[in-house]
Amino acid sequence: MTTELEPRVCPACGAEYRPTITHCADCGDELVSHSELAAHARAVGEFPPVSELVCVRVAPLAWTRLLSETLESDGIAHRVEGARPGDAPEGQNAQGFGDVDLFGLHVKEQNLPTAREIDEHIAEQMLPDEGTADPGEEDDVCPACGAALGSSDAECSDCGLTFG
Repeated sequence: MTTELEPRVCPACGAEYRPTITHCADCGDELVSHSELAAHARAVGEFPPVSELVCVRVAPLAWTRLLSETLESDGIAHRVEGARPGDAPEGQNAQGFGDVDLFGLHVKEQNLPTAREIDEHIAEQMLPDEGTADPGEEDDVCPACGAALGSSDAECSDCGLTFG
């Protein structure tokens, strides 16, 4: 009698994968078996819904994933969900990323100062320092992801950031 391995499921988006796959290709979350999914849902359900949290950043997946991984390594619980209108904190222009999928990263109010400090450090890595650029100098890389740009590009082909 042969035993078939149970398919793996992403607890975040519900995508189903072969038993040998360990992480969701879309969300990056660790996959669980169908039998583990109910227990995982209960554990996730203990963290407050987005409506009870504060948004730290709305950004493309690469930025959100880096912020999430950093918060996780620092032991700060958070929730990442597809961004909704009005999620972006004051001072953040989510439309500047262009036509790419955006995600909101949310934390409990008491963790907001630390999460914002971590996000500012990530922003320094992902965005150029506006005060150091020579006004006559043309940018040849995307300020969000560092991809090479042509002189007439109006949008980054890698991350979708729009210019202008």
